Amino acid sequence: MRRAPVVILIYIKFYKLADKKKNSSFFSILGAKLTTSPLIDVFGENGYTKEEMKMVNETKKILHKSSIIINPTCVRVPVLRSHSEALTIECAKEVSAKDIRDILENADAVKVVDDTTNNLYPMPIMASDTDYTYVGRIREDIENKKVINLWCVADQVRVGAATNAIKIALKYIGNL
Repeated sequence: MRRAPVVILIYIKFYKLADKKKNSSFFSILGAKLTTSPLIDVFGENGYTKEEMKMVNETKKILHKSSIIINPTCVRVPVLRSHSEALTIECAKEVSAKDIRDILENADAVKVVDDTTNNLYPMPIMASDTDYTYVGRIREDIENKKVINLWCVADQVRVGAATNAIKIALKYIGNL
């Protein structure tokens, strides 16, 4: 039996002040601004938050792949703008970081920033107010030659919502 590809996503989202009813024991106003928190929304019976389950369900729906395995941990981080994700991608066969880097360098709306020697890698401030997804820290997994790990950031408004809506609209307009 062939295993479905494994994708582990860590979704980092801009921190909004906590609803005091739901999160009063977890956050203080000052502490929430100075730290990260692995709590976005409320926990479900399965131990995952509503935001994490939304991520699982929306990813499967968007990719039309119910077999994709997603194991998210959503974290609030006090940044002004942009979402960040650490991705672990398991491929069907052995793959090199160079192969993945080459594919990403030729992808539309993707900019590869991956020069760890000079400490150049994607950061949220880099993606703010742009229509690109920035990808870096592309590396082969230590244990599994079929796995690639990478880091990506994108403006949550322009790439996460508005840009995608415009791309979809333009596609349908072009078909009229």
